[in-house]
Amino acid sequence: MKFYILLALLLCSGTLLAQKQGNIWYFGNYAGVDFNTSPPTGLTDGKLSTSEGCASIADENGKLLFYTDGITVFNKQHNVMEEGEGLFGDPSSTQSGVIIPHPANKNIYYVFTVLAQGGSLYYSIVDISKNSGKGKVVEKNKLLLTQSTEKITAVKHKNGEDIWVITHEYLSNNFVCYIITKNGLQILPVVSSVGTFMGLNNLSTIGYLKASPKGGKLAAAIDHVEKIVEIYDFDKETGKVSNPVTLNGFENVGPYGVEFSPNEKFLYVAEEGFYSSNLYQIKLPVSAGIVGKKSKIISKIANTGALQVASDGKIYISRYGSSYLDAIEFPNLEGAQSSFKEKVIDLKTGTCLLGLPTFIQSYFDEIAFTTMANCIGDVTQFKINSSVEKIDSLRWDFADPKSPALNNTSTNSNPSHRYSDTGSYDVTLKVYHDGVVARFTKAVVISPIPAISLGIDTMLLYGQTLLLDAKWPGSKYTWNNGTTQQTYLVNAPGSYSVTVVSAAGCSGSGGINVKYDQIINVGLKSDTLICKNETITLDVSLPGASYVWSTGSTASSINVNQPGKYWVTITNAYQSRSKTDTINVKEYQFEPINILSNTILCESGATLINVSGARNNERYRWYNANQKLIEENSGNFRTGILKQDTLLYVQLTNGKCEGVLTPVVLKFDKPKANIFNRDTIITLGATVKLQGTGAKYYHWIPAAYLDNADIANPTSTPNDDITYQLVVLNDNGCSDTATVNIRVKKQIVIPNTFTPNGDGINDYWSIKYIDRLPKNHVYIYNRNGTLLRDIKNYMNNWNGTNNNGQPLPAAVYYYVIQLDEQTRQSGYVTIIR
Repeated sequence: MKFYILLALLLCSGTLLAQKQGNIWYFGNYAGVDFNTSPPTGLTDGKLSTSEGCASIADENGKLLFYTDGITVFNKQHNVMEEGEGLFGDPSSTQSGVIIPHPANKNIYYVFTVLAQGGSLYYSIVDISKNSGKGKVVEKNKLLLTQSTEKITAVKHKNGEDIWVITHEYLSNNFVCYIITKNGLQILPVVSSVGTFMGLNNLSTIGYLKASPKGGKLAAAIDHVEKIVEIYDFDKETGKVSNPVTLNGFENVGPYGVEFSPNEKFLYVAEEGFYSSNLYQIKLPVSAGIVGKKSKIISKIANTGALQVASDGKIYISRYGSSYLDAIEFPNLEGAQSSFKEKVIDLKTGTCLLGLPTFIQSYFDEIAFTTMANCIGDVTQFKINSSVEKIDSLRWDFADPKSPALNNTSTNSNPSHRYSDTGSYDVTLKVYHDGVVARFTKAVVISPIPAISLGIDTMLLYGQTLLLDAKWPGSKYTWNNGTTQQTYLVNAPGSYSVTVVSAAGCSGSGGINVKYDQIINVGLKSDTLICKNETITLDVSLPGASYVWSTGSTASSINVNQPGKYWVTITNAYQSRSKTDTINVKEYQFEPINILSNTILCESGATLINVSGARNNERYRWYNANQKLIEENSGNFRTGILKQDTLLYVQLTNGKCEGVLTPVVLKFDKPKANIFNRDTIITLGATVKLQGTGAKYYHWIPAAYLDNADIANPTSTPNDDITYQLVVLNDNGCSDTATVNIRVKKQIVIPNTFTPNGDGINDYWSIKYIDRLPKNHVYIYNRNGTLLRDIKNYMNNWNGTNNNGQPLPAAVYYYVIQLDEQTRQSGYVTIIR
């Protein structure tokens, strides 16, 4: 009878549908997750790349509408929404944005954005009906709060229709709560002055603010400076915040991510830090104190960021740089039963940074379930996740049309079902409680077991390879040798097997046996020539083979640097085939190089060196004294300009071998002619003893006035000025010359007039032969005996000026010329102008 009464009540009660608006997430570095499937699926189509805050929204069926990082809005086709750029959010704001649907207009959505570290709170409005459902931002960046922290969350009003948007003012202890009703956003907020003053430092703004899915609690992480978490009561009817409880003693940078269990019995807190950080479970209610004494540490992990509950009832954890989301599998359970697991959702090409999307937390105050063993042939296990504390009854519909009716439903809390085929099944869970029915439908994907065929057992020859392909894209592979690629290249005999785990977690395997035969397809090359001092390698390597050489070696190769006859016997790896091969090695010989050119040089300059000795295609290589290659040619080498003795080397080469280096010494043997006599002036009739040095042979030109022109030191008695050239010569035919001038003193000729008028004619007083009297001294006087000009060593350079350089007037002047220490001449000279 009680059953029928209950059934009647249930038939008369309302039905609550599980909300799927929070089923699509985009966050981090191009990461995304679809919670419409079981298990959830990583998405790779997102355009979002942001280090922290972000938000996304789906429709009631879980289909994406749009998402944002608080700066740019992307539509459901992952393009920038019309007018969707330039929102006042920040990629480094903890909760840069949240999206709230209008309670009475399904086309209107409010996008709240928060600037970083004490910036302002703004809202923009999206009309999703614009652009054929792709939406448009119709109002942008409307200021709500001048100074806000990086914290924002949302939860439904007690009436189940209106929505509270909750933030915290910067430089105050004010919680500011805005309500969105059927009449839209009410800009006059509810303010609660309670708890910690947030503003000791702009870093105090960092950290998440979360409402519990049931709406009765708030939690705020205050990172970096205070390093505390505060827990509050929230009245979802009035919007008032009260009863703060402060937990301190957090480590590393401090607390960053916070999240409530769906049943509101536990708060989870993640410390921010790039090293080992604590993940705390705090049982509620809790009193103020040190967190280490008020909680249980359920994990120590590095690089933790945000925590966010999902529609499957699990709490997911972002870890900076990871390509997976970790999870708290059963957050409604205490301690280790909550089951923290790493790498629960594969993000494929995306990676986590710090943040996860911010939602209306009430989306997750519903019935949900998770599944295990989702492979065909498995018995799939269903586990309910519910924030409902008192469930009257429940009913599962496994949506398996091929299953008998009795097996297609269940009333157990955690039932199981074996699906008859692969595919996607819309499993529905109905939970009856408090006079209502809560319904949750989710697609459960039953995946095939990877069917792996590596082919039939086969025989290969050594040197052949076989590419084995597990052929199940998107899976993870483990071969029996430890490699993890989809394919494996076989190049040795053996048994090969692979285990394949598909993206759905289904496991299959396959194997193959590969045998090898071996043909001896190696041997010695034809007879060869080696260069002097050259080492060549005779190599007959064959995998697994054995060898016996004429030298006694048993290696696969030997090094040879001497001419001779060498042989090797090769036996293959199976000892079934043998082969003997022989090679003759000879040494290449060059002819000697002959230097044909004279290597004695008389003068500086370039010279041509001719050599011989090359045969056939041999050529000559020329080197400098440091044996650095200059050039290669056919035998004639022209040097650069040479000014000193030079050492060169020449060598024959056939392109491979090189002969010995033959030195070519270019030696200068130019004599140096020296005449020790200086240019001199002698008295007529005097003799001069010439003194020459520099070589073996001497010759003076001209022979005039000489007693012998072919000796080093002849005597000259010149009657007139003469220049002698000395030519010296050595045995190599190299010569040099030097000259000396001998001048004979003569009677000077003194003109009695000159015209220094600057016309270039007779402007100077020119005394013939005065230059042969280098010790002369000229004095010029006027008629009164006044000295006007005196010139030592006069060289015909007086133009009629006094000692001050002033021109003397036209007149007759008296001169005295001191020719030497004993002789002087005097007379008159007339200046005509």
